[in-house]
Amino acid sequence: MTKELKYKMIENYILKKIDSGEYKIGEQIPTEYELCKMFQVGRMTVNKAINNLERRNLIKRISGKGSFVIRRVSRSVTALGSFTKDMERVGMKASSKLIEFRLATGKDFPEEAYELALKPEDGILFFRRIRYGDNITIAVSETFLVEKCFPNFNPSILDGSLDEYMASQGYTTEEFSISIEAIMAQKEHKIYLGLPLNEEAPLLKSTTKRYFQGNPYEYTRTFYISEHFEYTFSGGIDK
Repeated sequence: MTKELKYKMIENYILKKIDSGEYKIGEQIPTEYELCKMFQVGRMTVNKAINNLERRNLIKRISGKGSFVIRRVSRSVTALGSFTKDMERVGMKASSKLIEFRLATGKDFPEEAYELALKPEDGILFFRRIRYGDNITIAVSETFLVEKCFPNFNPSILDGSLDEYMASQGYTTEEFSISIEAIMAQKEHKIYLGLPLNEEAPLLKSTTKRYFQGNPYEYTRTFYISEHFEYTFSGGIDK
């Protein structure tokens, strides 16, 4: 068996242990020495597997201590929450980086204008952000706001909580919709999320629309690195 297959085998072995919950968040995985003995391979092969898992933000190396499983974020699909709150629930500090902001029109974004019930000439506030938890890249989001709802909006508002700002303007969510889709990352997603350009990368795409007094005012697409994020579903049973 080739070394390439061996390092992939080690990666997959550790990943399955993480997914099954056997290696829990914060727990140490086997040492490089132990993995060398377990798989009968050299240190370089194990090191390559560990480096790949660290690059994918699944584990974190701590000098002199070993490698530890990184936390995964979970959100219930039956409730609407903010990214900041999601991070707080798992003990992580949320942050973001604004990489694009512009005032556009429905003509620039016809699909999003349709979702927001806007005309081609109506204003749309568009911004794209990379979202982090404890400085680990979690997702990239694209948000579209109805400009007339937030006429005094400026990018500095995004230094704080967008939800709190919208509430301060009188827009509290009375109704919402969420759709979830598993997709493969496109090149632009990989660039934003720091993923290898030459490898397949599954993402979770979440599309959220918020309403106030029956009218949509926000439409957001968020692309999560699937290894760091999961949605949970709960509900009653029809009788």
